Amino acid sequence: MHNRGCKRNKRRKCCYRIRKGFRRDGFMSVRHINTTEIKEKVDVVSLLKEYGFSQIEDNGEWINAICQFHDDTNPSFTIRKSDTKYHCWSCKVSGDALTLVMELDGVDFKSALSKLAIMTGYSLDSTEQNLLYLRKRWMNELKESRTNVVTLIDDERLLLLNNVAANYFRTELEKDLDAQAYLIHRGFVIPDVEDFHLGFCPYKGFAEYMQFMKFTYDELINSRLFGDYGYGLVPKFEGRLIFPIFGSVGKHVRGFSARAISEEQVPKYINSTNSEFYKKGHFLYGFEQATSKEPLILVEGNFDCIRMRIKGFNAVAQLGSALTPVQCKLLGQKCRTIVLLYDGDDAGKLMAFKNIPIMIENSLIPKVVFLPREEDPDTFVRYKGVKELTKLIDNSEDGLSYLVYCEGGCGGDDVSILSLCLKMISKAKDSVSKEYHTGVLSRLLPFSPEIIKAELKKV
Repeated sequence: MHNRGCKRNKRRKCCYRIRKGFRRDGFMSVRHINTTEIKEKVDVVSLLKEYGFSQIEDNGEWINAICQFHDDTNPSFTIRKSDTKYHCWSCKVSGDALTLVMELDGVDFKSALSKLAIMTGYSLDSTEQNLLYLRKRWMNELKESRTNVVTLIDDERLLLLNNVAANYFRTELEKDLDAQAYLIHRGFVIPDVEDFHLGFCPYKGFAEYMQFMKFTYDELINSRLFGDYGYGLVPKFEGRLIFPIFGSVGKHVRGFSARAISEEQVPKYINSTNSEFYKKGHFLYGFEQATSKEPLILVEGNFDCIRMRIKGFNAVAQLGSALTPVQCKLLGQKCRTIVLLYDGDDAGKLMAFKNIPIMIENSLIPKVVFLPREEDPDTFVRYKGVKELTKLIDNSEDGLSYLVYCEGGCGGDDVSILSLCLKMISKAKDSVSKEYHTGVLSRLLPFSPEIIKAELKKV
């Protein structure tokens, strides 16, 4: 079993021994690993820097930083050194070092635990300790053998790299029968997805192709499309269907979303890691093809977006469950009225409840469509048809009305509900949306438009 990343015969034996001790993705087995001890050994500052956190402030036991889970401007992310538990006071995410690695790397628990073990130099059993030593020795040899080291990759070069990668993935999709079979299973054929530049990342050949295209080792590592765990470049998205994510003008690929095509692949989705160049909360899937035709439909999944576009609907997909102010501004560039068409399960309803306020605060007019339970936009329009979905969209419920209904169902009285809604409306920056939402409130609550407008001025 020869390692493709090793070119010298004298290193082959070393690489082979390492590969036997590590899983395919480069992480070691997690047996005998004590999670508490690992978290105690984590250098929190180094961990935050590894994942692109900025404005890091060390305040003794606690560390503050700009949050990577949402569009943050003031340091709202706090992490405790002793047990690595963190919390963001803005987007409310919380967890510890393990969940941070899982979320930002898009990996499962075992992979995150193994990565932290390597980062902290955790004392493993004798077999694993030897493998770790061999891995470190090989990495040092590799670094010493390289010349002209590039530590950073500029944005222009990274755009070129992403575009070259996207074209390669697209070509590979036309070759891979398993990926095509998965698309057929989902009700798509290659011509359906050509406009969306879908692709496939093979298990072999991607690294060699990118090196042939004159991209250096350091550029490939810094692009975060590859990892190197001691036995050469390994594609982060290997064996997965690729969705390129374009910038707002639609000319350059800024990131990727990769979906599993078999049940053995976990997690289901892996996304490009957040960085200064690409932040998931700053983009919408399919935005470059959206028009100003109202309403603009916001869905959860990439396949939902593609299906809706094929059927003639103006749709985009949000990247992640929490909508950000930057994404709201993008939506507002196309349309003021946005229809939330999420999955019909409880998670979809909760997502709508959380995202409607931020849309109102950013001068949008949200509407809500609730699909039957266990349905999503893709399956609904496939089996029920365009006419049925159009009826639901035409009769969509006002987003503010849905919030009032939910708050009332939770026992809120009319005065407290009015106060809560006015706080959201007051943050809108234009008079048109304020006028619209106050009109909705006057129909929902036992207050006249004049009283509501007077109270709004006091907020």
